Amino acid sequence: FCLIVALCSFGIVHATNASYNLEGEQAKDEATSAADGLVVQLSSASRAVLSLAAVVKMNPNWSFLESNFLVLAEELFRQSNEDGNLALRELALLPFGRVRLLLTKPDQRNSTADLFSPALVDRLQPYQSIAVGGLTINGPIPLTTGDERAFAARYPIFFSDVDEDEDWGHPDNITHPTDCPGPPCYNPETGEKFWGFIGAVVNAEPLLAGDNVHLKRLLSDGLSYSLTTSALAGTNGPGILVSGGPNPDKVTANVTVALPGNSWALSVYNPRQDEILTLRNGLIAMVVVMAFILSVLLLLLLLSAKRASVLLQEQLITNKLLQEEKVSREALLGRQFDLIACFEQNTKRYKNISRSNLSSDGQLNTLDRIAAARAAISDVRRSKDEDINVLELLAEGSFGKVYRGQWRGTDVAVKIIMLPGNMSGREKREKMVVWEAAISSSLIHPNVCQTYHYRIKPIKESAKSGLEMTDFGSAVVFSDVSSSRAKSGLLTDSKGQSESSGSEDVHSYEVQLVLEYCDRSSLRDALDAGVFMTPTGLNYAAQLDCAMDVAKA
Repeated sequence: FCLIVALCSFGIVHATNASYNLEGEQAKDEATSAADGLVVQLSSASRAVLSLAAVVKMNPNWSFLESNFLVLAEELFRQSNEDGNLALRELALLPFGRVRLLLTKPDQRNSTADLFSPALVDRLQPYQSIAVGGLTINGPIPLTTGDERAFAARYPIFFSDVDEDEDWGHPDNITHPTDCPGPPCYNPETGEKFWGFIGAVVNAEPLLAGDNVHLKRLLSDGLSYSLTTSALAGTNGPGILVSGGPNPDKVTANVTVALPGNSWALSVYNPRQDEILTLRNGLIAMVVVMAFILSVLLLLLLLSAKRASVLLQEQLITNKLLQEEKVSREALLGRQFDLIACFEQNTKRYKNISRSNLSSDGQLNTLDRIAAARAAISDVRRSKDEDINVLELLAEGSFGKVYRGQWRGTDVAVKIIMLPGNMSGREKREKMVVWEAAISSSLIHPNVCQTYHYRIKPIKESAKSGLEMTDFGSAVVFSDVSSSRAKSGLLTDSKGQSESSGSEDVHSYEVQLVLEYCDRSSLRDALDAGVFMTPTGLNYAAQLDCAMDVAKA
C-alpha cells in the first residue's frame, strides 16, 4: 500500500510541479511583455521632452526659443500621438520652474504655474527632479483644471560656467527659481546653473481605468494584475495605480516597469496554478483510495489463495482417508462375497445329499451342514489357536454374555454368543453370526469398540472324545468331509488327520468375540454418577463432547 501510494504520488507531484512551473513562467512572460509595452507607450512623452531639451541646449536664448517653439511642439505632438501610445496632453518650456511657453491638446490653455511656489512644490516635487539630474516621470498627478490625472515628464537643464545672474534673455528678467537662489539651483564653485525644465504631460486616465491594450491582454489570458508605484504622488509611500481581474491581491510573478526616475511594479496572478494544485491534491487522494482498495483486494486474494490451499490440503487428506476406507470396504466386500459364494456352494451340496440324511422335519442335520461348509472353504488357511482367558461376567443379554478376559496379556471384553444347532432359520442366523464376526473385525474407528479376534466352536452333547472343532481368526475355517464321514461322526482337519467322535452330535455353536475393553462403565452409569452435572447446573461442555462422540460413531 505505502509503495503504491509513494510511487503514484511521486509521479503526480513531479508532473504537476512541471505544469505549475510552466504556468508560472508563462505568467511572468506575459507580465514582462506588458511592462515593456507600458514603457514604450510612456516613451512618447520621453521623446518629446528629450527632443526639446536638445534644442534648448543648442540655443538657450529666449528669442530663438519663442520663435521656434510652436513648430517644434506641433511636430512632437504628431509623432507622440501615434497608435498605441499614451496621448500627449501638454508640452511646455519652464525657465526657472515657471511655465513660459505651452502647447496643450486638444484645447489650448494658458498657464503661468510656478513649480517652486509653496502651493505646488510638495505636489509637483521639482526638487526631486533636480536631484535626479535627468529625465523623470512622476504621477499620476492631478491637473490644474478638471479632475483628470496625468503623468508628468520633466527634464532639468543645466549650463556650466555661467554667472549667477544669467537669465538667457528672459523677458521678465528672472535669474533664479522661487526661493532657490543657491544650491541646488546654482553651484558657485562650478558655475553650474539651473536653466529650467522641459515638461510634458501624458493623459493617465485610460491607463488608470485599465483601458490599455497591454493590460487587457493580461485579462484575456485569464490573469489578474496589479500595477503599483514606489512613490505615489501626494503620499509618502507606495500606492496602487491600477488593478484588474478577480484576484489582484494574489501574486504569481513580479516584474519591474523601468521608467526614468521612478519605480513601477507589475504583479500578475495565474489562477491555473491553483487549479493544478487542486488537481494534484485530488489525484493524490484518489491514488490513496485506489491503492487502499487494491491492497484490500490483494489481501482478499491472498487470503482466498491461502484458504484454497488449506482446503486443497484438507481435500487431499480426505481423499487419502477415503481411499483407505475404500480399500478396507473393498476387502470387506470381498470377504462377504467369498462367504456368500461358500454358502451358495453349500446350497448346491445340500441338493446332492440323500434324503435319508434329512430329519423328520425336512431340515438338514446341523453337523452335516457345518461339514459341507467346511468342505466348501477348505482352502482357507487356519490360524493357530490363541488362548482366551475368560474371567468374571460383566453383562448378560438374551442372545449372549459379556465377560472380562485376558488375551495376549491385555484386558479385553469377551462376548460369547450361543447359536443353537436346531433353531429355526439357522442358516440365516449362522450367516448373521459369521458376518458379525467378519464385519466387526474389519471396523476401525475411535468411537467404535475394536474387535481383536473371534472364534467359533461347536458344542457336542457328549465330550466322550474330548474333541471340539474350533475355527478362529479373520474368517470361519472348516475342513472338508464327506457326507458319509459326517454321518459316522468323523471330523477331518485341514491336515487330513481324523479322530472318531462316536455318535455324539453337535447341538450348538459358541461364537467368541474378543473386543476392546471399555473400563469406564456405561452411559447409564455416567448419568447416575452425575458426570454431566456441575455444582451450578448442567455441564453443557461434557454433554456436547458426548454427543459429538455418539455422532461420530
